[in-house]
Amino acid sequence: MRYPRCCRLLFGLGLTVIASAGWALSTEDGVAAARDGRFDEARKIWEEVADAAALRNLGGLHLSGVLGQPDFDAARGHFLTAADLGDAQAMLSLGYINARGMGQDKDAATAEVWFAKAAALDQPEGQFMLARTLLDRNRTDAETQDALDMLNLSAGVGYPPALVLVGDLLRSGTYTDQDVGMAVAYYQSAADAGAVDAMTKLGDVHLFAELGAPDIPAAVRHYLRAAENGATDAMYALAFLFYNDTGADQTLLQTAFNHAQTASLGWDERAQLLLGKMYLDGRATRTNYSEAYFWLDLAASAGVVEAHHLRALAHAQIGPEEAEKVHDRARTWFRENHTTPHVHRLLANNEHAFR
Repeated sequence: MRYPRCCRLLFGLGLTVIASAGWALSTEDGVAAARDGRFDEARKIWEEVADAAALRNLGGLHLSGVLGQPDFDAARGHFLTAADLGDAQAMLSLGYINARGMGQDKDAATAEVWFAKAAALDQPEGQFMLARTLLDRNRTDAETQDALDMLNLSAGVGYPPALVLVGDLLRSGTYTDQDVGMAVAYYQSAADAGAVDAMTKLGDVHLFAELGAPDIPAAVRHYLRAAENGATDAMYALAFLFYNDTGADQTLLQTAFNHAQTASLGWDERAQLLLGKMYLDGRATRTNYSEAYFWLDLAASAGVVEAHHLRALAHAQIGPEEAEKVHDRARTWFRENHTTPHVHRLLANNEHAFR
């Protein structure tokens, strides 16, 4: 199970030790032990220190499962005690535990309370999560304004997800006048802070002519940066642009193939369609109708209508017996890899099944 950043162990890169002067060294010793992989030693140190930072770190330790299995009850107990001592990060963690149902039923109302407590202590992620929680439910006009105020506070101190969301609202004209130029400024700030989704959105803005005319070179620059950071949607965009470049040489076509392949392995159904096409027409790689059928089969399962038509063409080349074998291979791949986090753009309720 993958946990949100604020619920992971706080001895990572983003760790800040909030402890009284008398206990600072001991708390830091626990941090050093955890960073060195000596988790049980870290646990003992933090249990002895028992200030807000140590208790919060203990909560992360138990939540992560590095001591064996995740212990949600122990994690919740440590976070609650740290929150009682005024630790905003612990409050935020409790918000996530309730929102995502970690070791318990989901409880959106209680999650909102904890996000609000963290926000009240000027915790930027708490402000952002409170805004998101309010905007994602039925609310009054006053609550909408509260959400926007929280969002602006979080963006104002440079919290990247808040910058991205403000950019989204400006780009779409939601709750404000549409201003794509200002949206780009927010996306750029988020991208400069490392927000990969902002890099991809910048590419989309330039490619989709939202600033007046398509700017493919600018789009490619942003997509390349996002792809270097693992964004499969940016990889698909690059694969599509490079593959459809009428002047593409074999090197560019190979690059397109590589991006399509990596994005396909990351469950981008558009890339799976494109990869299937590549195996059909033999421009970027050797023609391989079985591989074409494999990827088009997966794309079809994700709701890509065109994949059904192209899969039929591949089926005509390999015949029913080989098609059944490839279908079984695709079903096995689906079963073994479907837990990889991904988004279904074309399926209702995110329900993805392979038949």
